[in-house]
Amino acid sequence: MQHLSIEEVVPGCKVVTFGERVVVFGVPADVVKYFALQKKQFGHIIVLPDRLYERGMTQSVEFPLYKYIFSQGPKERGEKFTIVGMARQVGQISAILQQTVLGPTDEQALTWSTCGEADFVRKVRSYFRQDFTRLGEIVSFVPFGPDGSVEIEGLRIKRTGADRFCVSSGSETLEVDIAHTHVISPPTLYQAPVELIKPMKLGAVVLGTSTGFDPRGDTSNVIIYAKHLGISIDGSPWMGERLNLYGINPGSIGLFVVTHLHDDHSNIFNMMINGYRSSIATTNLIYRSFLVKASSILSIPMEDVEKLVHFIELRPGEKNSWYSNTISCFYTIHPIPTIGVIINGKILISGDTLWGRPLDGLVEKGIIEPSYRDFLMNLPFREGLELILFDGGGGPIHPEPEELAELPDEVRRRMYLTHVAELPPALCSRVNLGMAGQIFSLEATREQLDFEDVLALSESTLMRGAPHDWLRVFCSEGKVIERKAHEVIIDESTGDECFYFLLQGTLKVIRAGEFVARIYSGDYFGEMIFLGSHKRTATIISESCVKILAIPQEVFRCFIQDENVKRSLLRIMQVRPNFFHTTVFNDTPDNFLQEIIIHSRQRFFDKGEVIIREGDIGDHLYLILRGSCTVTKKGHDREILVGTLEKDDIFGEMALLSESKIRSATVTAREPTEVVIISREYFSRIITEVPSVFYNLTIIADERRRKHFVTLSERE
Repeated sequence: MQHLSIEEVVPGCKVVTFGERVVVFGVPADVVKYFALQKKQFGHIIVLPDRLYERGMTQSVEFPLYKYIFSQGPKERGEKFTIVGMARQVGQISAILQQTVLGPTDEQALTWSTCGEADFVRKVRSYFRQDFTRLGEIVSFVPFGPDGSVEIEGLRIKRTGADRFCVSSGSETLEVDIAHTHVISPPTLYQAPVELIKPMKLGAVVLGTSTGFDPRGDTSNVIIYAKHLGISIDGSPWMGERLNLYGINPGSIGLFVVTHLHDDHSNIFNMMINGYRSSIATTNLIYRSFLVKASSILSIPMEDVEKLVHFIELRPGEKNSWYSNTISCFYTIHPIPTIGVIINGKILISGDTLWGRPLDGLVEKGIIEPSYRDFLMNLPFREGLELILFDGGGGPIHPEPEELAELPDEVRRRMYLTHVAELPPALCSRVNLGMAGQIFSLEATREQLDFEDVLALSESTLMRGAPHDWLRVFCSEGKVIERKAHEVIIDESTGDECFYFLLQGTLKVIRAGEFVARIYSGDYFGEMIFLGSHKRTATIISESCVKILAIPQEVFRCFIQDENVKRSLLRIMQVRPNFFHTTVFNDTPDNFLQEIIIHSRQRFFDKGEVIIREGDIGDHLYLILRGSCTVTKKGHDREILVGTLEKDDIFGEMALLSESKIRSATVTAREPTEVVIISREYFSRIITEVPSVFYNLTIIADERRRKHFVTLSERE
């Protein structure tokens, strides 16, 4: 007589055994590994918990299904893999498996493809998926009936509450409760590194190189440091735990590159929910598939998933820029759309791919062109590569380690195999095995910047409006220049193409032999040539000993692609000369002047349009950029002209300086006129922090009061 028995595998996962039947309740990520470690049999019937994502853990059916396909062969046994759950959950799992097992449908691929890859994806899928073409051929999706129960292979399973079930056979009944409050520990324990891991100019930290089947290691996840910024290549369910163990702040990972949707490569949902807003880089086709998977796991609409992430599209054959780092991608040969990536031309991550002699068979069948086979075969030989992380898992969809061991010594020295648990003894001396905990520092040095340098850079007006990660990039890529007093830094007759931050010291700006302005620490210069000028517009001379950070042109050009940065620079470039020519602001420190410009706004007035009116409450200060205005006051029976205002003049100061706040005159555009407008709130800050502005304004206001009084007296 067959009896029911129950056993917990990990919190949130229990198995009920009935003779040879095994029913798995709950499938937390990496569940196959837990079964392997405990040497337990995995069944072909799965009952889903209430939520596919809870307490940072995802539920994953993908690898249990793969294990069933590869090890048991559903067609040979004549039975299907069975997934039981509420109707909504079953629909969500079906949508996930469509993307992760079969990939996008032909219609989806055509709609989502922006690089013409739809036909390529269809052909590659047809090569790998000859055993089945629809999920329904191998999977039964069984929703609970109206009474909350189902009958499967002699067992009755009834949902009795949140994550609670009743399993019965004949007169025997078991209660199954998979609700849990304990945190699940990773299947593999790692040791913390003995040394602090620091961000590198270029390097890598390996968190995992294993597969979804191998219980001896975490699944594929590598942190690439590029210009001191962290880039995650794929992600594992335990990524947060590994980062904590390695002392890496999760918030320092600014970009997640998703090579494909298999659960041992794209499990970053906990990072998405609990961290900062994530930036995800991949092709549009893979991203759209990712949205389907994320929407189903998180149980929120796709449009809401998009609010959690920022998408950066990678296009094969193009150099895609991220904070001046280059990310190149290419499609690999895998059952679902998959890419490999190259970072800054020096680090190659192959992505899961078929490689080597098996590619000849795809060429013979017309799946890929000979030129694409040659492209993939030549990847390890690319000039400039310093680190190669190459999939070497073997089998029908991965390269064989034996073939990779045939590569030349100079290639194998910088190549480390992933998706390989262990190598045959004969290969150990010929092939490097990628392992968790490896740290590759390819370019760790950077210019020596002390605390004052970084502080000056961070407090620059330009940096205040830019993403903070640019501070890391500039510190990483900038070249420190130190000069004595009275040396020429930039000659206006030269075509030097760097952008500069003054870290310490004082500089003079000379134009046509005349002194124009002074530059202090925290200020920047040299931007004009990047904003349309064909040559330098001024000569910069050190007035004291100086320390300068020179930013390479390719880095700065990427920096100003940020619309906020470019907008700020263009406004400063356009408006700053007017402020310099105004006596009110000509003593204002340049960095504060730039901040005033950024916080102001511009407005255009037509001829005859009133800008401010006598008697109104005054809330703004105005500076004329171009055009001219008339100033009038009310007489006994008419408007009296008391003056005119020209380019670079300011007005509106009297109401801002007086307690009444009442406009004392009307200002009207005499011709088409453009002005800069500064709000009362910001004006109050200016006169508090820059005494010269307050002093100059009071002098101007007193002069205008006397002039207006005399003019009115003469004309009344």
